Amino acid sequence: MTTLSQIAGAVALARRRYYTDRPESRRRLTKPVISVGNLTVGGSGKTPLVAYLAARLLQRGWRPSILSRGYGRAYVADGVVVVSDGRTVLADLARSGDEPLMLARQLPGVAVLVSPNRHLAGRLAEARFGCDVHLLDDGFQHFVLERDIDLLVVGPDDVSRPLVLPFGRLREPSHKR
Repeated sequence: MTTLSQIAGAVALARRRYYTDRPESRRRLTKPVISVGNLTVGGSGKTPLVAYLAARLLQRGWRPSILSRGYGRAYVADGVVVVSDGRTVLADLARSGDEPLMLARQLPGVAVLVSPNRHLAGRLAEARFGCDVHLLDDGFQHFVLERDIDLLVVGPDDVSRPLVLPFGRLREPSHKR
């Protein structure tokens, strides 16, 4: 049982190492990127933390965007789905996913974009909406985009049950960084 988890953990670490050892394979936006992520599958409070950070940045005069993969959406379009331009909610649940739609409704003034290519979404947010800081919701394992800050949400179960998928909740081992 743990052998499969060990293999999954080794693959996850190899993937992380691949991008770490090849900085040329990573893309950078012109504005700062803050990633909020975790080590586990399932809810850990990432999205509420992203909402909190976006609201605080907006209050301080920043023009934040939230870049999401749009996990669980029914209709996956090529390119970028603009869920909100900061003024108007432009996409429905099927095209945006539940968390991006919730964030767009909760945070007027914040652009919310969905795409598996978060670099493309960030470039669009900068060019079209004038965003000057980006928040990645669930971005810790998204290695293609360079981040300026990685915030890792860790709960008690993350350290008390250290098994990697498929027999645990961890996406990657919590050590050997």
